[in-house]
Amino acid sequence: MALNSSANGSARLLLLPLRILLMTFVFSAMTMAVGLACGLVVIVIGAAVQGTQPDVAMAYRNVAFPLVKAAAGVSFLAAAVLEVRHYLTARKQ
Repeated sequence: MALNSSANGSARLLLLPLRILLMTFVFSAMTMAVGLACGLVVIVIGAAVQGTQPDVAMAYRNVAFPLVKAAAGVSFLAAAVLEVRHYLTARKQ
């Protein structure tokens, strides 16, 4: 039984970076979708108020990408802290 738990622990350690990157990707993709939708709504409303054609490329450049960069950094750090903490807690038991 002890051999099985040590093999399981090393496998969990090897999968730790993969889970961190997967969580970062998922949260970044969700942030991109929400940020782009909000940016497009704001750009379209602003263009309608001004009476001009909306430049939707601004939603990508000025809203979505900066938001995704910030969210990716925050989600990477949060995922890393949570996963390492979970790994250390499970290793102690």
